[in-house]
Amino acid sequence: MKALNGTSWPLLDIVTKTLDYVKTEALKEAGRSLPYGLQAEDVQWVLTVPAIWKDGAKGFMRKAAHRAGLIKEEGSRRLVLALEPESACVACDVHKLAKPGDPFMVLDCGGGTVDITMNTCAPSPELPRALEPERLVPRASQAAQREPFAPR
Repeated sequence: MKALNGTSWPLLDIVTKTLDYVKTEALKEAGRSLPYGLQAEDVQWVLTVPAIWKDGAKGFMRKAAHRAGLIKEEGSRRLVLALEPESACVACDVHKLAKPGDPFMVLDCGGGTVDITMNTCAPSPELPRALEPERLVPRASQAAQREPFAPR
């Protein structure tokens, strides 16, 4: 990638530095109320990615997260790559924007794509909120044909 001043940086370095900054700020903010703070290995990290990203692009994000210190091994289960439209559905549930049985549509617009997902909020037993993404059952998804940047 080339900056406006002409300096070039590998994309992996840019994404790694960005994730390192996010990690540092998140740990600082979330750890403020804990007597010994919070360490990256104490966290279940969730990064959202576009629904149409191929495995290579997801692997690139996982590698950057590892280099940024979010996880100790690239294959760590402490990092979840969540699809953006599914994450939007979970947010609708968390904020009580849909009741069990309600149909709703999520429009995820950005980055040159539009994801349209029709959903029905399914009833489920009470679970901790972090364990409930399966409560929302996708019925259909349509993504634009344009591929996002796929790292080599």
